[in-house]
Amino acid sequence: MNIYGKLAEIQQELKAPKDKKNTFGGFMYRSAEGILEALKPVLARHEATVVISDDLIEIGGRVFVKANVALCSTTDYGVVTATASAELDTTKKGMDLMQLTGACSSYARKYALNGLLLIDDTKDADTDEYHKETEERKKAEKITADQKKVILALADQARVDLGKALGGEDLGKLSAARAEQLIAALKEKANGVKG
Repeated sequence: MNIYGKLAEIQQELKAPKDKKNTFGGFMYRSAEGILEALKPVLARHEATVVISDDLIEIGGRVFVKANVALCSTTDYGVVTATASAELDTTKKGMDLMQLTGACSSYARKYALNGLLLIDDTKDADTDEYHKETEERKKAEKITADQKKVILALADQARVDLGKALGGEDLGKLSAARAEQLIAALKEKANGVKG
């Protein structure tokens, strides 16, 4: 089988779940290391290997880490490649240059692997998992300034004691999802006052 046939089979067979959790954002993700771990046994079954390298490139005064991923057949020496880049932003706080370069390399490698192996980071909008992730993300998002303005205006219009309506919650610390619930309830009360 030629390299393209092997690639097609590997793409169909590979399962690389999102096995890491971002505790700050509250979402699951996959890393380049996780993809490679899932890929190794699949490569062995299809007599193939992956070779990864990085280059530093400069475009318009900006520096990027360019990841090069090559899927190679061990039987006929065919090769298929993919690349991806990540900007090396030296103004980023909290990391020294070596850590930043490593993070950029990992990010670029992950997206080069995603492109080569047809790994999609988005969820189908019809799946339960997509809805669960969307709800979790909404819960993690903080109330916006616009939501605060709407809540204050509606509370005044509906003649509602906002402190009682919040039940001890701090308006500034509400999640965006909780703010939307409060807006809906206040709109209902405001409509009742008008009628």
